[in-house]
Amino acid sequence: MDQTELGKRVGVSRTTISSIERGIGVNSKALFNVISFLDLADLIQEAVNERFELLEANRSRKSRKPRKELSDDF
Repeated sequence: MDQTELGKRVGVSRTTISSIERGIGVNSKALFNVISFLDLADLIQEAVNERFELLEANRSRKSRKPRKELSDDF
């Protein structure tokens, strides 16, 4: 289906659909309506979860060097 038809089915303009496709910011409600209509919510959630797990794994791999205690004799 083209942008105009998708926009009509979702209740947004063709321009909004075009903006979503080009990565331009749109109203979050419009974006979620398009995502829901296209049944993409689960795929997006999986991608977000994978990215989160990757970030957590990278964070846990980094270990800090133990802090050196400073002497308190001046």
